[in-house]
Amino acid sequence: MISGRWHPGRAPIFWTLEGTALCGEEILSEKQEVTVEELSGLWIEKMDFSDYNELEVYISCSFEQNGEVVSENTSLFTAPKHFRARILNSRFVGKGIL
Repeated sequence: MISGRWHPGRAPIFWTLEGTALCGEEILSEKQEVTVEELSGLWIEKMDFSDYNELEVYISCSFEQNGEVVSENTSLFTAPKHFRARILNSRFVGKGIL
């Protein structure tokens, strides 16, 4: 995560491991309080997601300051062309979706 803070301090990082089986199903999520130095980058502790198929899950992270999201990231565990995104099979009819 990247910090644009001008002063060091503690702040929450939220992460969610999501899957494509149900179009963004939440598999795991956690909030971590971290100490952030001013204008710096931060590596959060390594996590093991080897129990999940890297072609069908992704991780989303957000960093908050004073209750406002100041940084968001989404990362795949594979090259985008190999990611098995599930797209809803729908079609537009008039002003609605079927």
